[in-house]
Amino acid sequence: METLHPVGIDLGLERVSEVAKRMGLLASPIAPVSLRWQGLNGKGSTLAMIDSVARAHDWRVGTYTSPFITLQRTR
Repeated sequence: METLHPVGIDLGLERVSEVAKRMGLLASPIAPVSLRWQGLNGKGSTLAMIDSVARAHDWRVGTYTSPFITLQRTR
């Protein structure tokens, strides 16, 4: 299995993008609103604050904290 991809750790998104394309996931946006950020200190507390504010406004919120944090608004 490891010989199928010769690089131990591949930091690019090319392989994941190819899978998404083949699955038809890139044809339309996943959510009307999404926020993504990386490389900041305080990601967890920032996420908690944004999540709390969004839920207070009756937004449906989904988060994924590794490697990115995402806020999605779906009505």
